[in-house]
Amino acid sequence: MKFIRGCILSCFLYSATLLGQENLSLEDCIAYGLANHGTITIAKNNTLASDAAVNEVVAGYLPKVSVNGGIDDNIKVQEQVIPAGIFSDQDLRVAFTKQYNTTGSVQLDQVIYDQSLLIGLKAGKYTKTQAALSKKEREEALVYSITSYYYQYGVYKLQLQFLLENKATYESQLQIAALQLEKGVLANVDYNRLQVNYNNILSNIRTASTNLSESMNALKNAMGYSLDKILQLEEVTKVPKEVLLQNELAVHEYDITKRSDYLLDSLNTQLLAIDFERIKYSNLPKLSFYARYGTIGFGDNLNESFSTQQSFSAIGLKLSATLFEGFGKTARAKQAEIKYKNAIEQQHLNSEKYKLEVANATNKLANAKEAITQELENINLAESVFNATNLQYRKGVTSLKYWLDDQLALKESQRNYLQAVVDYYVATIELKKSNGTLSTYYNFLNTDK
Repeated sequence: MKFIRGCILSCFLYSATLLGQENLSLEDCIAYGLANHGTITIAKNNTLASDAAVNEVVAGYLPKVSVNGGIDDNIKVQEQVIPAGIFSDQDLRVAFTKQYNTTGSVQLDQVIYDQSLLIGLKAGKYTKTQAALSKKEREEALVYSITSYYYQYGVYKLQLQFLLENKATYESQLQIAALQLEKGVLANVDYNRLQVNYNNILSNIRTASTNLSESMNALKNAMGYSLDKILQLEEVTKVPKEVLLQNELAVHEYDITKRSDYLLDSLNTQLLAIDFERIKYSNLPKLSFYARYGTIGFGDNLNESFSTQQSFSAIGLKLSATLFEGFGKTARAKQAEIKYKNAIEQQHLNSEKYKLEVANATNKLANAKEAITQELENINLAESVFNATNLQYRKGVTSLKYWLDDQLALKESQRNYLQAVVDYYVATIELKKSNGTLSTYYNFLNTDK
């Protein structure tokens, strides 16, 4: 479990220093979440519970010692009848006990053979593995969640940067347009067109600001970070950092055994096979050994029942077996067998689904990365065209229509680029998830700090 060791050992180091950092990276956020989120605490508790469950199964084959004791007050002593002709010509009524009797005993029981317990011991080792895999799955789900919200925040931040740049451009142009309108060289309708576009940008900024705030809260929640505390993140760059990295992880050859959900499916299938075996052999004889030691006393009063106690002891073997239970075992075994066969079939279906997820995510990532490059070139071209048109408009050699058209083209290229960034982030995290390499991705972020 390299992922668990690598992550958890570094989590506590990270969480101790995060609050002192000015800007947190994605790997910092993941480390904080792995160290502080409640779902990890639950996973650890489940691991401890699985250890206890295994110990409970093992206890079935360990010796058991029990102590018993009692005091009886026979208010009306029961009498037995000895028929006439044995000791007397008439029936004799005899009491074989006294009013008080006291008993005390200690007994040791040791199972010698119980097939159901042996099968339970076999299942025990799978239970511990199951808990460890469930913990790893929770950690990977947390990595996925934090990464998704971190990327979402970055996209909204980049969108807000574009909008603020456009807002500044319109504010500058509105100042010039107001002077032109005052001198009578600009029609009122043209000024209104500028104002409408400016107002639309203000509306977009309000929406983007709301989205930015909500995505920050979602990220804090995913990390297990207090909503009341300020969380400072790394500055957002126009081009995603992962695209710029020369040593970015290549798409690994698909290995289904890296997926926690597949391993859990496989483990559950094995447990169903063990359950079928347990039911199938549940009627086999059970053999156990016992040793008992005790004392018993009788008396007409309570003190006498204690003072007259005598000891007794016994050792022996107990053999028990169910010969017939109305075909109940056969029905249970059939159900368990069907569940096992269905689990095998479902695992095969899931394997094909996982392959499809990897293929789709790989294709989307390649397309998204290409789209980022193309849209980045387009946004640079649109900025260049708009800057030229803006200069021409200020010199009075072009019309407001061309200025508005080129500004609209710039905003459209910005939207297309943002969508390409979103697609890239989504494809990246989906590929890591479907390929079972979220742990590798987290380690990669750490090594590239």
